[in-house]
Amino acid sequence: MKIVKFRVYADKRHYYQVLIFPDKNTMYKYRKTLAGELVGQKVVLGRTANNYEAEVICLYHKERNKPIGQITFYPKSSKCSGVVSHEMAHATQFYWMGYVRYKWNDIIKKERAQEKFAQILGELVRQYWVKWFRYFEPK
Repeated sequence: MKIVKFRVYADKRHYYQVLIFPDKNTMYKYRKTLAGELVGQKVVLGRTANNYEAEVICLYHKERNKPIGQITFYPKSSKCSGVVSHEMAHATQFYWMGYVRYKWNDIIKKERAQEKFAQILGELVRQYWVKWFRYFEPK
């Protein structure tokens, strides 16, 4: 199996690149290579141990036509709705903190901000499953 790649958009301009690796070890090896490639960019890497199912890697920049981050899975984790929605929640949070005009605390205080956050999260999850089924739908 090759690495499956597709995009999920947080808005019309900002997107995450989704990568589904053939197995867990390939996903872990890819993560280790990022440290050297991402020098000079502000990067959020959450884990250091090889015991995770998926991960959101954020690349904070203002450039067009580049992903604002990557969301990595392997085949087993890519079909678990809990893992997918968990990582999409992180992706929404990182997008919100870096690119949305509301402050993070507004989610607690303002219903409009809560609805916007939920809308972005729902849209990321919807796009993920539509695109996932293009590659993995049983034939």
